[in-house]
Amino acid sequence: MNEYIIFACFVFFVLIIILQIIQFYIKENSYKEQLHEKDKKIISIYEQNDLEKREIKSNFEQKIFNLNKDRKQEVSKLKSEILLLKNKAIKIIKKLWHYKSILYKQRELYKNLYCCNNFIPQDKKYSEILKNLAEGKNIFITGGAGVGKSYILNKLKEKFGSDLSLTAITGIAAVNIGGMTINSFAGVGIADTKPLFIINSILYNKEKEELKKAIQKTKMLAIDEVSMCNAYLFEYIDEVFKGVRGNDLPFGGIQIIAVGDFFQLPPIKNVFDYEKKEQIQCPYLNVCNCDNSYKEQCLCTKRSFIFNSPLFGSFKVINLTEIKRQDDDKVFAAVLNNIRFGRSIESAKYLFKEKNINLQTANKRDVIHIYATNKECDIRNNTKLKELEGFEYKFNAYDSFEPNDKNKISFENQQKITNEINKNMLAREVLKLKINCRVMLIYNLNIQVGLCNGAIGTVTEINKISDIITVNFDKAGIQSIKRKDFELKQHEGTLIRNQIPLILAYGITTHKSQGMTLDKAIICMDEIFEAGQSYVALSRL
Repeated sequence: MNEYIIFACFVFFVLIIILQIIQFYIKENSYKEQLHEKDKKIISIYEQNDLEKREIKSNFEQKIFNLNKDRKQEVSKLKSEILLLKNKAIKIIKKLWHYKSILYKQRELYKNLYCCNNFIPQDKKYSEILKNLAEGKNIFITGGAGVGKSYILNKLKEKFGSDLSLTAITGIAAVNIGGMTINSFAGVGIADTKPLFIINSILYNKEKEELKKAIQKTKMLAIDEVSMCNAYLFEYIDEVFKGVRGNDLPFGGIQIIAVGDFFQLPPIKNVFDYEKKEQIQCPYLNVCNCDNSYKEQCLCTKRSFIFNSPLFGSFKVINLTEIKRQDDDKVFAAVLNNIRFGRSIESAKYLFKEKNINLQTANKRDVIHIYATNKECDIRNNTKLKELEGFEYKFNAYDSFEPNDKNKISFENQQKITNEINKNMLAREVLKLKINCRVMLIYNLNIQVGLCNGAIGTVTEINKISDIITVNFDKAGIQSIKRKDFELKQHEGTLIRNQIPLILAYGITTHKSQGMTLDKAIICMDEIFEAGQSYVALSRL
């Protein structure tokens, strides 16, 4: 019995131990699980912290990268700006050198023209011109801008009347003096055929009877802006006149009054080779009679000026020196004269440095800008007109052709008449205006009160029904401007454009401004491409 009790106690004791062991294992596993969970949390926190660190590091690296990128872009931009400034500086230096070269060439040209052609330096009065004409001499009236060449030509026209025929090299110049182009007067067109063909056509073509009579009856012929005529065309016209008139004297015995300034706009380079039927360089290019050691730099080697032709030896040179346009500003007149001859340039630099303004400031002003190219001029005029508020009025021109003989038709259709007028007249085919826009008068209405070619003012009223524009001119005050007829004469008749004699006065080209007198202007020299352009632009003031 005792044995059973002892065995039962032993079993019970063993079971208690087993239960304790099981309980221990259970607690151990639970503890391990808790430790595992804690490890998981710690690992999760570590991973999260690591992710945040990586994100912070990535953001920091991205910021550093962006900062470096921005700096690189800024450096690149600065380098580009520096390069642009450098190129601009090089361009300006080249232009200054080019202008210096042009001025040097003008000075050498002066020696060639006036020293080699019996130039008389003292001022020649009107009576001196009449004396030379009475002696039957061909004369060349020259002088700087504003000395009164056009005034002298008008006086000669008043004196000689119908005995003096007026022509000019360009259509705009011809309209200004009330004449025709020299190409039209001589019937040579663009001089693209042999002179003999032109001569025979004039002599034996019945349709050109009026042209033949005009050439044969002409006693005196004035050619304005002759500096723009090349030596080739000069001799071509001479040959045609000789053939039509049957006279071997220069220009067939017609007394020539040439007017112009070789220091202003030069002639074109190319002429037409009627044998090869193509454009070629004028044969008088690279001809230079200057007595100096720098012939290759002389401007007369780059252009075929008429004084390179033997024909120019028959001309008496009369130089006008009394400046009328800048009569009230002797300093400016002296500087312009120095620019014309290419001397004492430092004085010009000093004077114009005070007047220099940047492009942004210049564009804000309503002062007329003189440009070298049509593109610059059109952009400014269109831009300034669009900036103005209000309705845009359009005035169409009325173009016509009045033939001398009503039975002859010189133009096939209206469009050809308009095209011919557009090439030769300053008056617009379509004039666009707004109230408060700045305009320029392109017609001499009343010189005494200041209504002359080049007068500038502001449009104050527009009457579309009667086509009357009220303009408050800067000098002439409030004036009513009506339509006028612009005429370009031809042997067969007269081309006529009826239009309001105004154009927008925000921009004009150097070529179209030639002959005008302006009170103030901004001269834009960025795109100047020809010798004499800067002088012509500056001398409008």
